[in-house]
Amino acid sequence: MATASEWACSVFDEAGAWVGALGGLMTERPLHVRVAESLGWTGVFQSLGSWFGLPPPWRGPREHHPETGIPRYDTDWAATGPLIEKYGITLEFFNDPLPWWAKCHGIPPRYPQKVAPQGGKTPLIAVCELFLKLEEK
Repeated sequence: MATASEWACSVFDEAGAWVGALGGLMTERPLHVRVAESLGWTGVFQSLGSWFGLPPPWRGPREHHPETGIPRYDTDWAATGPLIEKYGITLEFFNDPLPWWAKCHGIPPRYPQKVAPQGGKTPLIAVCELFLKLEEK
C-alpha cells in the first residue's frame, strides 16, 4: 500500500489537470473520478489518497468555494441512486461474466444519442460505465 506522502506526489499539466502520480502509482484516474468529471466536476485533484473538486453547479471563482470530496459513485448508493432516478436508468441482472447491466431511458439533452447497455460486476459499476459511455458520444 502506498504511503500518504507517495499519494501526495501527483503530476498536473499546465492547465492544472491531473495527469498521473510520480513513481507510477496510478496510471489513470479511478472510476468514480472519471464519472465525476463526466458529470461536470471541475478542478479535480488528488491529495493524500482522496479526490477533490468543484461540483457541477459551481461556476464561481475557485477561492470562494472549498473543494469537495468526490462521491464514490462506484460504491455509494447515496451518491449514485439519485442519478439512477434522474436519468431513468434501468438495472438488469444476468448470469454473465458481467452480471449487472445498466441502460438509460431518460437521456438528458447533453447526451443526444442512445448508447448500448453497459455492464459491471456490481450495479453501481455498471451505472458508472454507462455514464462514461454517454460521455464518449
